[in-house]
Amino acid sequence: MDGKKTKVTTLSTVDSAYREVSLFVYGKNKNLRVARFVGTIKGLGKVAVVVVKEKRKKTSYLVSTNLHLSAIDIIKYYAKRWKIEQMNLG
Repeated sequence: MDGKKTKVTTLSTVDSAYREVSLFVYGKNKNLRVARFVGTIKGLGKVAVVVVKEKRKKTSYLVSTNLHLSAIDIIKYYAKRWKIEQMNLG
């Protein structure tokens, strides 16, 4: 942040960056607080980091190398990908 190294967990404390959204994922409507940041991760280069907060759940940190995707799109792609990963188990 501000050109300095920052732990990803610090991003969850920047309250002014969040907006409330309602999304249909995992077969349900979910009310989420979402923030999107752009930074650099060694070995990956520039990335978009989406922080997702949901009541009574652990904060999620999603990383995308596609800087053109919105926070909502990154969450939707992640939700679809999760289904694919679950299908490959077992």
